Amino acid sequence: MSFTRPGIYGMTALALLALSAGAFGATLTAIDPLEAGTSTDAKGVTISPSGQAIVVGVSSPPVAQSFGGFIWDPTNGARSVLSSENAALTKPLGVGYRTVNGQPQLVINGEANGWNADFFSNDDGLTWTKIRRDLFWPSDKSGPLFVEQNSLGISLNSSVYYTIARKSGTEIFSLKHDSTDGDPPAVLVSRDVKSTSEEAAVRAASASGLSVGSRKNGQGQERIYVYQHRGIGVLPNNGTQSVAFLNGLAGNELGQAWAVSQDGTKVFGMSPVSDGRSGNWPFMMTVSVTPKVGDPTDFDIVRTGIQELPTYPDTTGSTTNAVPYGVSEDGTFAAGMNYRGQERAVLWDLRDSNPANWKIYDLTAYFGALGQATQTNALGPFTRLTRAKAVAVDDTKVVVVGIGATAAGTRAFVATIPLSEFPLPDTGACCMIGSCTSKFAADCPNIEGQQSWTANTLCINASCPGACCHADGTCSDFVAADACVGEGDIARGASTSCATACLGACCNGQKTCLQENYGVCPEADFKGIGTDCANEACPCSSTYHVWADRDMDGDVDQEDFGLFQACITGVAPGVAPECECFDHVNPGNGVIDEFDLNAFEDCATGPAVVGVNPNCDL
Repeated sequence: MSFTRPGIYGMTALALLALSAGAFGATLTAIDPLEAGTSTDAKGVTISPSGQAIVVGVSSPPVAQSFGGFIWDPTNGARSVLSSENAALTKPLGVGYRTVNGQPQLVINGEANGWNADFFSNDDGLTWTKIRRDLFWPSDKSGPLFVEQNSLGISLNSSVYYTIARKSGTEIFSLKHDSTDGDPPAVLVSRDVKSTSEEAAVRAASASGLSVGSRKNGQGQERIYVYQHRGIGVLPNNGTQSVAFLNGLAGNELGQAWAVSQDGTKVFGMSPVSDGRSGNWPFMMTVSVTPKVGDPTDFDIVRTGIQELPTYPDTTGSTTNAVPYGVSEDGTFAAGMNYRGQERAVLWDLRDSNPANWKIYDLTAYFGALGQATQTNALGPFTRLTRAKAVAVDDTKVVVVGIGATAAGTRAFVATIPLSEFPLPDTGACCMIGSCTSKFAADCPNIEGQQSWTANTLCINASCPGACCHADGTCSDFVAADACVGEGDIARGASTSCATACLGACCNGQKTCLQENYGVCPEADFKGIGTDCANEACPCSSTYHVWADRDMDGDVDQEDFGLFQACITGVAPGVAPECECFDHVNPGNGVIDEFDLNAFEDCATGPAVVGVNPNCDL
């Protein structure tokens, strides 16, 4: 369905495309840009106390060079955010609920015209109160450098919340807030400043004051970096944080932290591993944060455990094999990317106490298979969901947001899956004669010689059987490449079909061409499998016919000579298209004269004398 909604100052809100995935109950929604924008990017998601998903993101380019940030919900669609004093949300980075005066309040942290700022709503984002800005950064409004998402640590159990910012490559901040009516700056600031060789990235905040990211060492390598807000600073730059570098899956500090549960006990990221696999692999580590003996304002931060997150068996080599960009408030679901020859948005289900039972789901494959099962277009305009950036969960559903590719450009997606559907069925490559599609196993029964299913594999990695072109001109369908090994046999590749796989351009003399199978056309005249007569220039002579055999009956006789006579130009240039092969001596000189006649006579065989005169210049 699609609809429009009047926006701020009469602005038309984006068209919303909601796509039902049938009886399974899962839905996938694409969010179009505001006004004349070209792309959208989802940055965060929360679920309101009433059960409605609330998504924030960026529409690019921004409307009127101001309204770049948007809020979306399934009832009201997408619209710009404007505070009660007409301040516009430029770029949202985090979203969540806290409790103020006994009532839930929606908070968005991000950028407002260059400032680190927060927007507040008491009616789930329909109207907004006074904005809160951090005005203590430079007056030129360069302000802090912002993170990509997950900048808000917030919980419905408290009015206090935390935000994070980076003022420079070596100076990062944690800000504690407890204002209830906007306007005041942060109550307390903690910061960490390092040398110029230790560039920092700050990526996620929690409601406990623990934030995560990475810092480089002297060799430029990223290290897993976490820090706890101490609450002893004053504005704008005083105060320090409790900092720790924690070991990843390889037993050293190398890696990056990307997300954290709101209680600060679960940190998610990626790191190298110690078993020889290249690149960085996703993890969840548990941490404890306790006050130091003798100074309760400082904290010891200790890793208490770490577990690698599952990835797909067809994950290919990359510096970033998989990364969890966001996690649910309680850390039971994570959203991110698994590289499988291309970036693929994934969802991790981590609710089981036994990590061996944790699940990973490729969202493109899932909705593609859902469409096959329900005979609907469950993926809608998306060709691929590339990155999942945030996830929220309540008692009935999981909501995942991120970005995907469409014919019109990058679009934010909102995937909603009922909790009752978990565990989701495995998807896999359904190899068929001439094609391959992601399907559930139940929708791809094995049929010998026609169809087979490979679990947890993408079609691009499945090495499906294909056409086998035989030297005798025949073809066999659904043959594995390594089984197509006879003398002269050629495997045409995964998911190819004999209907077209063995055809190629066959030059039949006199600049004529036929589409024929490999093995039928003589090798000397065959231009190759997959070639097309429309794109091939055939010579005047071939295995079948010489240039002088104009009527192509196998001999060169009086009939051909009569045709030759009609083509003679003498010294005046001008060769008709049907006569081009008779322009044999100095071909292309534009004349057919006595020199061409002499060459023709050398090729003459007489009527019904099939074959090539040995004196003929081919």
